[in-house]
Amino acid sequence: MVVIYDEQDMRISYRLKKKSMRHLWQSVCRSVENYDESSRYAAAKEVLEETGLEVILEDLQYLFNDPEYDCDVYKLKVHPRIELDRTEPTKQEEWEHFFWDAYEKMVQDRRTIPTHITHYDQIITTTKLKHLQKASETKGAEESIQILKRLRQEEPVTYMAELCIYRWWDEPELV
Repeated sequence: MVVIYDEQDMRISYRLKKKSMRHLWQSVCRSVENYDESSRYAAAKEVLEETGLEVILEDLQYLFNDPEYDCDVYKLKVHPRIELDRTEPTKQEEWEHFFWDAYEKMVQDRRTIPTHITHYDQIITTTKLKHLQKASETKGAEESIQILKRLRQEEPVTYMAELCIYRWWDEPELV
């Protein structure tokens, strides 16, 4: 499995096939069919097949092995402007960007594949930037304070314009 992310969000896709995990949000994943190939190579190959993104093997960073599925999990950081292609339309929906809070909520609601649920802490602590992780845990941090406040107008303002005809040119006199 490959967790694809950037500084702002996680990239996951809605799964359409495979009975046991159907209608769940997933990362790039597949089982290793040829045991002669490394799991890193298989992960890079699947990223290409599912997203159209060519990956340098060294860019895939190993996170852990999910023993439930005997699945090695890698992470891949991409530039925020990189869009992933939907190359398997019968198997999955478009790749979506989910901000970290939305991803956390999806995991809590059990709307992701089991590896995201079971190993959430291992995934989030290695992918989400440190300064975005639980701001309340920062020393001296208290509840957030709203610094800027935009005043709300009670009643809508109506503007009226008066139309008038003004001639700035001279008209020739009629004879």
